[in-house]
Amino acid sequence: MGVISSEKSGLSFVDALFLCLSILLMFSSGPAFQSVNCHAIVKLEPFLMAYCILRICFSVSYAWTTRLLIIALAVFCTYELLLGYTQLFGNWGRIKGQESVVASFSGSGPFGCFLSICSSLFVAVYSKDNKPYVRIPSLVLVILCLILMACTLSRAAMISFAVSMLFLAMKREHAASLIRKCRIYLLLIVTLMGAGAYMIKKPSADGRILMARVGLRVMKDNGLKGVGLGKYSGEYGKAQADFFSHYGGENLRMVADSPAFGFNEYLRIGIEAGALSMLLFTGMVIMGTLSAYRKNSIWCYPLVSISLFACFSYPFEVGALTLLMMVFLASASCGSGRHVTGYVFHSLLFIAFGYVYYFRYSSVNTGFSGSGLLLIERFCGNRHKQYYVHDYSVLQDGLYDEKLLFLIGQSLNRSAEYEKSDSVLSLGTEISSDPMFWNVMGNNSLAQGRYRQAESRYRHAFMMVPNRLYPLYLLARLYHEEGDTARFLEMADRVETFIPKVESVNTERLRSEIRELRREFYGQTNR
Repeated sequence: MGVISSEKSGLSFVDALFLCLSILLMFSSGPAFQSVNCHAIVKLEPFLMAYCILRICFSVSYAWTTRLLIIALAVFCTYELLLGYTQLFGNWGRIKGQESVVASFSGSGPFGCFLSICSSLFVAVYSKDNKPYVRIPSLVLVILCLILMACTLSRAAMISFAVSMLFLAMKREHAASLIRKCRIYLLLIVTLMGAGAYMIKKPSADGRILMARVGLRVMKDNGLKGVGLGKYSGEYGKAQADFFSHYGGENLRMVADSPAFGFNEYLRIGIEAGALSMLLFTGMVIMGTLSAYRKNSIWCYPLVSISLFACFSYPFEVGALTLLMMVFLASASCGSGRHVTGYVFHSLLFIAFGYVYYFRYSSVNTGFSGSGLLLIERFCGNRHKQYYVHDYSVLQDGLYDEKLLFLIGQSLNRSAEYEKSDSVLSLGTEISSDPMFWNVMGNNSLAQGRYRQAESRYRHAFMMVPNRLYPLYLLARLYHEEGDTARFLEMADRVETFIPKVESVNTERLRSEIRELRREFYGQTNR
């Protein structure tokens, strides 16, 4: 039974929090159909519907639903393991770093989270089921998952798995007694492990700390309303530019980046949907975990794993992991017995979500076809106008994808359609923290002779990620074209001495171009 639930109604406190959060997210999309918020809601709707279906299935037969889901997850895990080990041995000695092992996921972090979830679940299955035909496959999957999880080098995944196993051990009387006796030593070990994890990848950890600092500033500035669903990255980029305009420090400068994801799902929800939504979601996770723990459910331990992982990464940006989160929460909120009221409630909620998804937002596009992107890439190469005209019209239907927006905006810039380029790129700044949007917008201003506006945009691009050389290079060229000798020479010196985060052939090429402009200037002065 849920932590707070009613036998008469069959509804748990987790269900109540889920309903409140869903309503809050629906209204946060606003009345406008063609908006970034609307797209985020459309992508979220199927998972809300999945929660309702799973909740009904668990209520009808908790045991059979659990068995079927375990079998399905075992099959999916086996498939991902095959892909992961194929990548591991296929890339052996050729690709360095953790990104060589990602299976079908977008990165090693989400894959590490999936392996942590599977390990937690199948350890729980192994410990609770005495049948050999269940224990042996579970043990094999756990061993294979742990080996591959170590290869991903995901610290968050390892920590999440370890904590979930601590929860499992607390259910064993002897282990719980031993943990209580050795709690001081365990605390010391955890502290040392945390310090070690920080030092192993210190720049990455410092970058996460910077993201948390900037993110908290954004949430504080926007209060309960949030910045809007799907706008985390765009608002983060603007807030980081403001942060570096007031605070310096070489260490902070060198770890800054333009993240596409939040690396803390709770904070991201707070930034996008407001503090109240963050509290509701956090309450769902806590109450669901307590409910599953008290029921001694096997779903408690993967729920602990993914919930803790969400503090350090972005599992809810991955569809498969978001669906698994719905499975864990639905199982945790399920009470004992069958309740007609519960069936009716979740059925009506499913119908309501379905109505919103299929009717209210039916005209919204959530992605773009590969052929559309190919047309734009061809246009960038041969400057054929018809390619971008066709896809530019797609934006009128509410298409929001940062890569496509940048390609269209850049193509319009190269066609000297600067006003249209600005209008497209400004949409991109709402959903992306990439300073290249501002660099190209600065180029639009420069081409139109708006020097101060171009300067402002280049400086904003630099402050967004102040370890990149390109905005300074653009500023130097701006002052040279404007004929401002003093500022050009000052910026040329800065370009020459600037230390970027990553040195490459491109950074040296940029310096060489500025040196050539400076030599031309001194040559004209001498004559």
